[in-house]
Amino acid sequence: MKTRVALQDLVTELMGQNKTVYFTDEAIYVELNSRQQRIGLARLSCGEKQLLRILVETMMAGNNPIIIDEPELSMHIDWQRRLLSAMRTVNPDAQIIVATHSPEIMADYDDDKVFSL
Repeated sequence: MKTRVALQDLVTELMGQNKTVYFTDEAIYVELNSRQQRIGLARLSCGEKQLLRILVETMMAGNNPIIIDEPELSMHIDWQRRLLSAMRTVNPDAQIIVATHSPEIMADYDDDKVFSL
C-alpha cells in the first residue's frame, strides 16, 4: 500500500499539474484537475502510457531484475532524465538493465554504472 501511494504521488508529479493519478485494487484512474473529470487510460499520450507502464511494472517486479529496451520511445525528455530515479523510488531492490539510445536516461550516472556498446 505504501509503495502504491508513493507511485501515485510520483506519477502525478511527473505528469504535471493538470492530471492526478489514482491507484486502487481494481483500476488506475486519471483525473483532469481543470475539470475534475476522470478520463480513461486510452486518452493519455503515448509517452504518458509508457511512463505509467514502466513504473507500474517496476513496482510489481519485487526483487527481480527489470530489463527494458529503449524506454525513451515517445517519452518527454524531462521524463527520460528522471526515469531511472523514478524506477528506483518505486522499487529500490530491483536490478535495472536498460538498452537505450538516449544520453538523457544515463546522464546522472557515473561511468562505472554504464556499459556502452
